[in-house]
Amino acid sequence: MGPVVLTAVAFAAIGPKLVGPHDKAAGAPFVYQPPAGFVERAPGSGSSSNTPIDMTGKTPPAPKPARPEGEREWTAPPTSTTTFVPTVTLDHSKTKSTVEEPDLATIEAGFPDMFAKEGISWTPVRRETHVRPGGERVGIIEGECTKKSIGEIAPGIAATLHYRRLILVFPDDAGSSIVTALYGYDEVAKWQPAFEASINQAQGVATRLPPAPSWLYAAWGAAGLVLGWLASALIGSRRSPEPAAQKDPT
Repeated sequence: MGPVVLTAVAFAAIGPKLVGPHDKAAGAPFVYQPPAGFVERAPGSGSSSNTPIDMTGKTPPAPKPARPEGEREWTAPPTSTTTFVPTVTLDHSKTKSTVEEPDLATIEAGFPDMFAKEGISWTPVRRETHVRPGGERVGIIEGECTKKSIGEIAPGIAATLHYRRLILVFPDDAGSSIVTALYGYDEVAKWQPAFEASINQAQGVATRLPPAPSWLYAAWGAAGLVLGWLASALIGSRRSPEPAAQKDPT
């Protein structure tokens, strides 16, 4: 491989990393506080939303019978008009993944089969990446769920339950913290903006950026190719022998 090509390869590999933004550790443990009105459940109690979220999109393990140590759960006190008790859970994955649209699509790919095991249908609503004021990126996955059962989520209510499931994926220094919020379909206007506002209030969120776009690597490679060619031409001209002096025929 010639020096010109080597220069182009080096520029393409190193250039984007030098000029582009970099990942940044949070430097503190992750802390999340749900919207006002939620009360934390006692540790060791069973979970009403205990399906583990699989960050790989593969077939997940069976639902957990109770919350493992370190996980947290909150519920909003029911009112006289409540048909679905809003619930928030916080758990953790060791997966240090970015939270761009392709990453979120991979996570969501396993949702239909995963929830079907619990008699729940999943209809996607949105996948997006929220950028906090400090540049930290948080993944959002939202879907509509329908559960045809009696009393498992809302005891005594014999009806098909329609509710939203909002999943927030926060990169942290140890992996990813996952917040899952469940609330009734009739309370979307109330809880959706409240949970979106809570994204910027979380602490200990790491900055995990997506790879540089392919065009940037190509641009740096082209610049390296030109620079390598110029350098090679300059060196070659300096090494060229001086033309021999012509003798005077007289």
